[in-house]
Amino acid sequence: MQGGRGARLVLGCAGLALLSACAGGNQVAQNGYSLAYYRAHAAGNYAPPGPPSDPWGPYINIAANRFDVPPTWIRQVMRVESGGHEYLDGQLIVSAAGAMGLMQLEPATYQEMASRYGLGQDPFNPYDNIMAGTAYIHEMYQIYGSPGFLAAYNAGPGRLDSYMNYHTPLPGETINYVAMIAPNIQGYYPVHRSEADQLALNTQPMSEAPGLLPPGFIPDAPARQMQQNPLAPVQVASIAPPATPMS
Repeated sequence: MQGGRGARLVLGCAGLALLSACAGGNQVAQNGYSLAYYRAHAAGNYAPPGPPSDPWGPYINIAANRFDVPPTWIRQVMRVESGGHEYLDGQLIVSAAGAMGLMQLEPATYQEMASRYGLGQDPFNPYDNIMAGTAYIHEMYQIYGSPGFLAAYNAGPGRLDSYMNYHTPLPGETINYVAMIAPNIQGYYPVHRSEADQLALNTQPMSEAPGLLPPGFIPDAPARQMQQNPLAPVQVASIAPPATPMS
């Protein structure tokens, strides 16, 4: 499986047309416009469907069943993305890059998922946000396996393709993102496994790499400050860039 990874990776951007990862400079302007629109039209009165101890559990279970994604994957991604919170300082949670809601989806990514899976027009709506985020996890898992899908979720499939095909270093944020989540989803898989689980980036020992690279490198730029559940264990690894391929 490792020898054919280059041919498979052409699916990364072109095959799925994932706008959030494959667009160019105009994407920033589009995200800004869409974010302003979504903020202005957000309902803002979202009642959690579950008890205080597990407010989003019912939606997570629905999404897990619909998209064949382990609930643990959804919970761990949400933990790092938003801490399970809709609001921060009284405002709907939005990242500096314009990612929105519990699963922190950029506008173009949400639009793509909403169109494909018949979701609503409010990305801040917890139900639709969880559905869209889980759908995106499912699509990235089908291409990159586990835990490789985490890098694609954070950096976009285009960046992961570039790393795998051309050894372009991944952002430090992405390396730390995978390190924080991968140990907590180890051993959990969908009912229908992806062949991409056999890719090299998914078969290295977890002690050596949280799904991506061998140890030894401290990223130049620190990862962004991420919302996290203080009760959940977090592991941050030091990771090295890939070796230069031999000719």
